[in-house]
Amino acid sequence: MLWRNDLRRARNIEGFKEIRERRQIIGVVPGGGWMTEWQDPDDGTSIADPVVAWAVYSDGEARPIDTDSTGEACLLFPSDKDRRTYHPGQIPAVPLPGDKSLLSSTVSGVD
Repeated sequence: MLWRNDLRRARNIEGFKEIRERRQIIGVVPGGGWMTEWQDPDDGTSIADPVVAWAVYSDGEARPIDTDSTGEACLLFPSDKDRRTYHPGQIPAVPLPGDKSLLSSTVSGVD
């Protein structure tokens, strides 16, 4: 490890605990037609926005980037359980948790 302009073994540096790889965004690619959808907690309506881009991390993970109502870009996190990200026409429509409207229209269209 580099320590004060000198190469040293990390275990010989007093107070050394660990080395962590720092994950970084290494690129951004266009959204490619993907969409992100969530339910408005106030009235239960579904809102969909296009994914404007994908942030690609050094470990290979890609996260969608959406914009808020002011146009500010924001990374979406996998922990957002009330949101789904999908590509229209490539995967079947799956209702959001608690969304009965898509489920009933899908079921009623089946013979």
